[in-house]
This record gives sequence, structure tokens and C-alpha cells, in this order.
Amino acid sequence: MQSYTYTCTVSHEKEKIENGLKELGWRLLRHGINHDIWTNGERQEPLPRHNDINKKLARSILRKAQKGAKS
Repeated sequence: MQSYTYTCTVSHEKEKIENGLKELGWRLLRHGINHDIWTNGERQEPLPRHNDINKKLARSILRKAQKGAKS
């Protein structure tokens, strides 16, 4: 299983999370009003649309995505 280590700084958090999801094989499914929905084909994970995502939430999103990554 591919691993992704979260290494975000305060700026560009959302972009780095999106790149991490892509590296894990996830893709953008659709844009919502408050969240973008990402999928790996089996599961879905919401990602807030705003850029200032707190570090704890970012780690949680990537941790869940890593558990659901296709091997």
C-alpha cells in the first residue's frame, strides 16, 4: 500500500491535501457548495472548499484516504 506523509505548512494547505489525495489514487468527484467530494472509486471523502484548513483536519482527511487507498 502506498503511503503519504502529511508535510503541510500554514499556506497552501488545500492544494497540498489535494496533491496528497491524488498521489493516493483519489480523484475529484464533484464540487459542492461548502465541500469538494473526492473518491477512490469505493469511498468518498469531503474536503472543505476554503483554503485555511486546520492541520488536524488535514491529517485526518489524509489518514482516512490512506486507509481507503487501493493497493
